[in-house]
Amino acid sequence: MVDYGRVFSYCLEPDAPQSSPVRSLCSLHALGRVAVALCNGRLFLCSSDVTPTSPVLGEGSFVMTELAGSTQEIHCLAVSQTQTTWSLWCGGSEGTMSVFSLRDDGLVLSQDAVSHFTTSTPPPTSDACDVLILHAPQNLSTVSPHLRNSIWSYVYPGCVVYHWDAKDQKLVNRLDCSKLVPCSESLQSISIEEHLSPSHCQVSIMYSTHVRMTNLELLFIILQYIIVLELYSKLNSP
Repeated sequence: MVDYGRVFSYCLEPDAPQSSPVRSLCSLHALGRVAVALCNGRLFLCSSDVTPTSPVLGEGSFVMTELAGSTQEIHCLAVSQTQTTWSLWCGGSEGTMSVFSLRDDGLVLSQDAVSHFTTSTPPPTSDACDVLILHAPQNLSTVSPHLRNSIWSYVYPGCVVYHWDAKDQKLVNRLDCSKLVPCSESLQSISIEEHLSPSHCQVSIMYSTHVRMTNLELLFIILQYIIVLELYSKLNSP
């Protein structure tokens, strides 16, 4: 019988007047680490194979280290793997991402800042442009070789999915999900385009299948989930 009882609790900010809530968790299982991002922008690497003996311990015990990102906020985390290194991607505000490269022993080799926007491709709106979703393939043995270094991201508000080369940290493709909304001559769906706007075509989730397929097929399935899960919830709401 499985025991679902709590194993331990731990305070990451024991000296703070009020501890910040956890925003995102990401497992680096092969390194024995778990990345923990707080709402205030702090990022910790914790040991995943050590059970704390008390709710507060010094750095180097359960909390291995604190990483200093290039963004004031962290909204999401994702990890990509190569043959020799791991990359921890942190989605921040204003379309920026912090990328930490780690060795197999968990030592941080480098830190870079990557942006979705440039002077030639400015953000579509003047809003915060938060990177709310990051997705990377987890089971590399079932992913086509040319996609194993891929990271997909989404910036809110908007309806564009970005495809990155995680090794070179370069943008490979972008796709506007609003262009993929199905059109129909049915009386029940004839007015679907009238309700479609950037606020009605947000991305809610990204998901990749565990089947070998080409780049185009994998990207299509990810976007299919995005459109179905988000578009119909918007159109069916009062």
